[in-house]
This record gives sequence, C-alpha cells and structure tokens, in this order.
Amino acid sequence: PRIKAFASSVLVIFPFHPSPMANIKFFGIGLLLGCGTTIRPQTALILLVLMVFYGIEIYREKSEAKQFTAFIVSALLGFSVPLVAITLYLWKIHALKDFIEMACDYWPLFAYLTGYFMTISGFKRILYGITSYFAFGGKPILILSAGIGTLWGLNQCNGDKTQKKQIILILILAIVSSLFPIFSWHFWWYHWLVFYYFAILLTAFIFIPSATSENSLAKYITLFSFFIIFFQIHSPNGLFDQSRSDNRITREKAISSYLEKNLRPEDSVQPLDWTGGMIQAMLVSKARLATRFPHDFYFSHHVSNKYIQSLRRRFISDLRRTRPRFIISVYDPDKPWVYGVDTSYNFPELWQFINQFYVKDIDTYGVCIYKRKGKYGQKYEGDKRNYLQNK
Repeated sequence: PRIKAFASSVLVIFPFHPSPMANIKFFGIGLLLGCGTTIRPQTALILLVLMVFYGIEIYREKSEAKQFTAFIVSALLGFSVPLVAITLYLWKIHALKDFIEMACDYWPLFAYLTGYFMTISGFKRILYGITSYFAFGGKPILILSAGIGTLWGLNQCNGDKTQKKQIILILILAIVSSLFPIFSWHFWWYHWLVFYYFAILLTAFIFIPSATSENSLAKYITLFSFFIIFFQIHSPNGLFDQSRSDNRITREKAISSYLEKNLRPEDSVQPLDWTGGMIQAMLVSKARLATRFPHDFYFSHHVSNKYIQSLRRRFISDLRRTRPRFIISVYDPDKPWVYGVDTSYNFPELWQFINQFYVKDIDTYGVCIYKRKGKYGQKYEGDKRNYLQNK
C-alpha cells in the first residue's frame, strides 16, 4: 500500500498546468502521502518536496499566487485526513497517551539496536550507520542503473520540458527517500522500499527511444540496464528475499493446529516471541491476544532503562489480570535474539507467574506451550468476562 501511495502521488502531479480537477488531484496527493506517513513518518518529506517543486513551477510560469495557495491547502487537507483519523481512533480506545509515551521513550531506545539485534552506541553506532547506509539495503547496483537511466532520459528529452521535469522530480524524490533509513538509524531491506521504487522508475527511462536509431551504444546501454533490473526484480525474492525457513513453517503449522484443536471462544493466548512464527500461527487459528504486548523482545534490551522496567511491570500486571489460557514461548535459535550491552533474558517475575499457574503441555519444534493448570485451566470467570467485554 505504501508503494502504491507513492506511485499515485508522483503520477497525479503531472501535468503541471492548472485544470478544473487540480485541487482534487492535490487533495489526493496529500491523502495518499498522509496514509504513508501513518506507516513511516518520514513520508511527510515527500509532500514537502512536491510543494516546493510545484511552487517553483508556478513561479516560473508566472501563475497567480492563489493557484499555489489552493494547492497547499488541498494537499494539506488531504494529508491531515488519515493523521486525524488515526489520532481520533487512538484517543477513542484510550491508547493515545501510550502511543505518545512509546514514541518519546521507546523509539529512541530501539534506534540503538543494529540490524543484527545488538545494542550499540557511541562511535561504533556512527560507523555502523555509515557502512549500512552505503550498502543501500543490499541493492547498490540500483544506484548504477538509476544513474544510467537518469542520464539517458535527460539526454533524450529533445526539448520536451515536461519529460525533463518528470525526470528531475523523480530524481529528487529518489535522493530524499534514500535518507529515510537515517531518521530511524535502521537499515533493514523494507526501509529502502520507497527508494527502490524511485530508483526503478529512474532506470525505466533507459527505454526512452533513442533520437538516433542507429546509435549502437544506446542499444548496448539499454540491454545492459535491462538485465540489471531483470536479475534484481524478476521474482519477489529477487528484491525482497524474506523466505521463511522450513523449521519456522513447520512450527507455525504445529502451533496453529494445536490452538485450533484446543481454543475455546473465550480463551486468549499470550505469545513470547518475535518473528519466530507465533503471530502467524495466532492469525491462522484466530486466537485472541491476551495483553497489549504481541512480542517479548522489548523486555530484553536496555533492561536498566526505567521505561523498559515499567513495560515489564505492566506486562506482569496484564497477565495477572487476563490469565490467558495458553502462554506460548518460542525459543528456537532461528528466532532473532537481542544481545550486547544491557541486554538480558532474565525475567524472574514472568517465570514465577508461569510456574505458579501453568504447566508445560507441548515442547516441540523450538516452541513450548504452557497451559493454565488446576482450577484456572478448567474454569476462570475472567475468561468469559474479558471475552464479553471485547465483543
């Protein structure tokens, strides 16, 4: 959806000339980029670039100032719609305060984790950021292909100002979107998606027909660039290699099968996992999450921080309140594990709670399923009460 939003925002801005539908177009640009901003806040920079670029265009064409004002107002109105909707939703479910707290207290901590899930700080963090940035998410060859496409497209404009403006705008958007990972200091492949999109658009300009049909060099450049793109994106895994291991797939099936056989309508489940397959299994089996915490890794890094300590206390409090019927812990080595300074998986309050109220039911495929024991396993009035409240 984020890629579609960017694609649409670039396409609808052309042509630059005023038209009766201009304000609707600009509202659509803002709306789509507003949706992108709810996923990645840096997306707002794209709207800023478009406003500046279009403002310069209006100035050059000596158009009336009210046209630019109409563009700004329409774009900002569209941009604000999803942001206001999200804010109202968080306020309605009484989560706005928690969201602001998370943004202020947790996001800065998360920025001190590397792509290998190690805590890092100081000069090592700066060096890590520089080397990771210039790896371009593992696809530096797109820089070469985008550069060739840009030069070729500009060379073949032949006085076509609109085409030249398109190329320049997309080039600027590619440069700006390449800065997105710097804001979060995370450089995982999906942080480069928007940049990949614009880089591929720039590469596509290589297919603009040559003004000289006999230009053999142009044919070779076109063929070379075509193969670059083909070998990069000929299949989904070519650009986004996120295939799951056989062990994880087996684990997901085992968990979902167990839950489908044993879950009651009022039951809830608490995962102790992070990208180890537990969330997928709960989705397949339509299991309800017991607490506000779908993962457990944030309890294990920067453990001396007051905010992390408060998260641990809230988690235990939520567990005691909801008493999920199943607590499922994924401990397989193929699951990402945080490590480094100020990390620890020692959580005595959690395991004291599990040992007191739960019994190990299944231990297989790197996952351990704990079932509520004794009278709580047979009947717990909180199950039905929480279920009816959620309904």
